[in-house]
Amino acid sequence: MINRSRISLNRIIYPKLKLEDFFKFTKDLDLNKIELRNDLPGGKIIDDYTPEQLKELIKKYGVEILTINALQKFNLAAILPETIQELKKLINLSLSIGCKAIVLCPNNNVNDKRVRGRFLKKP
Repeated sequence: MINRSRISLNRIIYPKLKLEDFFKFTKDLDLNKIELRNDLPGGKIIDDYTPEQLKELIKKYGVEILTINALQKFNLAAILPETIQELKKLINLSLSIGCKAIVLCPNNNVNDKRVRGRFLKKP
């Protein structure tokens, strides 16, 4: 049996639920770890909360934000400047809310023509 302390809920399981309600949902399941996302409807990782307000909700519900999912296609040279800007924003948000990590998802496409083993190689 898996110990409950090892289970984290990804917000994608209930994407339209407001963040505070998701925290309550997590607590009601007797869990306390959450993965936030940057690809939900509305595009706001922490809804309309400030980092300070979010920290209060974290404390109120006894949850922990493990990760923000995700920096997409970080390995594509063609979008590197935009990717770096997005990463800086994610890092700043993570630091401001006490998030432990950011998930990095590389481009994974069978039609990718870059040379294998060459990170950020332009086609």
